[in-house]
Amino acid sequence: MKKVFKLFCLFFLSFSLFNAPFFGGFYLTNNVFDQDRFDTKHLFAFYINNKVNDHFSIYSRVSTGLKYYANYAGDNARLDKLSVLLNIDLLYFEFKNTGSANVSIDSKINKESSNFDLFSFRIGRIPVVQGSGFFMNMNGDGFDSFFTIKNFKFRIFTITNSLDFSRFFDFQDSSSRPIFTNWDLKRIPNYSYFAKEGNVNGFISDIDTYDYNFFFSNATYSDYSNDEVTRLNRQRYAAVLAGRLFPGFSFSLNQVFYQNFSAHFLANIDLIPNDYIVTYPQQLNNVYYTFGGKYTSMYIGLSANGKIYRGLYYAVEGIYETGFNATYYDTGSEIKYENVMINSFALYSKFSYFFDHITKPALHIEFKYAHGDPNVEFVNGTIVNQSPKTDDESKMDTNYKSPTSPSTGYVMMPGFSNLIIISVGNSVKPMAKLKNPIFNRFSIESELLLMLRPIIKGASFLSEKADFQESGSEYEKAAKAYLGVEVDLSLLWQIFSDFSVMLQGGVFIPNYYIYNDNNALFKIGLSMNVSF
Repeated sequence: MKKVFKLFCLFFLSFSLFNAPFFGGFYLTNNVFDQDRFDTKHLFAFYINNKVNDHFSIYSRVSTGLKYYANYAGDNARLDKLSVLLNIDLLYFEFKNTGSANVSIDSKINKESSNFDLFSFRIGRIPVVQGSGFFMNMNGDGFDSFFTIKNFKFRIFTITNSLDFSRFFDFQDSSSRPIFTNWDLKRIPNYSYFAKEGNVNGFISDIDTYDYNFFFSNATYSDYSNDEVTRLNRQRYAAVLAGRLFPGFSFSLNQVFYQNFSAHFLANIDLIPNDYIVTYPQQLNNVYYTFGGKYTSMYIGLSANGKIYRGLYYAVEGIYETGFNATYYDTGSEIKYENVMINSFALYSKFSYFFDHITKPALHIEFKYAHGDPNVEFVNGTIVNQSPKTDDESKMDTNYKSPTSPSTGYVMMPGFSNLIIISVGNSVKPMAKLKNPIFNRFSIESELLLMLRPIIKGASFLSEKADFQESGSEYEKAAKAYLGVEVDLSLLWQIFSDFSVMLQGGVFIPNYYIYNDNNALFKIGLSMNVSF
């Protein structure tokens, strides 16, 4: 014990040699009121931040907290989805080389620019953004490292979502949960309640039961012998942690005539055991009863952004996806799976103009495109590819599945696949003329989104009327490609640096030719954030 105490003292003194470290904490409360629920998150953080000298700085933080929501949609309000938050930046350090006074290749334009050669390393539960953020923007457990030399930057990282279980640990952002197949949805207890009539357990919560999965009773279904059930149960103890690995790297060239260029690679490695791709071999006539596949993919992307003219900026990105999807198919007597090659892509572009005015108005135009596949269906919000039904059909999966879904609106928030979104948005600070700094921080943002489906036969996030599901020309009708339009509005008031209030609302007007319910969809939410 004395040795441990001495090591701690030595560690403390090492931080204090050049600049006293800052030991501190803050308490964050984030409350969101929505249509039928109240979400709240409480986070307490303890961190060490020390700038040893001009070249070297160290940062470390440990956070813990509680997250839950109260559901009051039914007759009785109830507390639900309780989880523990754990954020750990185990180590974060930077090294700067002050020898690089001017790193600009274009010295004529950037005469005043200066920067440092920099090396950075992070490990723990960290956010990772790849490319422009349209393609990859999530939190995960792992490491992230990069170094810069003049205008060149190289980055490498590996993160996983395997520890993201809402009853034990939880990420702060819903984008940290990529949904590729039913397996991604069901492995998280928070999602295992979806569309499972009578099911009150999850893949973890019933780990001690005899049945190897939570959908069936082996007393009713005799697909497996007792020895096989025992083997599968043993495997399930490890399988509950089977999430995904996301290793990647990127090369960037920055500030060349005000332009930035990047090439990046990402691998999505599915850790689910093969035995869990299909739950029961016998015919079940319901895709809800299968995990629906093992999805392992790779992404190659190119992006560019920069300044076109004074106040006018752009960003473009293209992503190519390949890999293998262990997709299911129905033989008529049982459900099987086969590996199908993935061949798909996505495109993104954005143009922004910032007006020279005290209220800081800005106008944005965005185009998002994700390729689709005519032979897919949506199940519980996930996309499940099916094997071609005839030998003449292509055995290629052309359905794009993003590692994390980009922003697709506030109301519908559809999965980014077989989808075109054209949006126009603006933002303004209407009270910027006032001298009071509190009112200066009030801003208004609005957005209009047009949603289209590029492949008419592909799956949609809307349930469709029966007359558009018939064979022949009626099914091919072009009106089915139009999905709807959405209008969103948000009011953000950053009252103090540690206190903000945001009111969001929106309406989605669907294409009534294909939508079963003849009504628009509304959503409104109020969030408050406090930290000190």
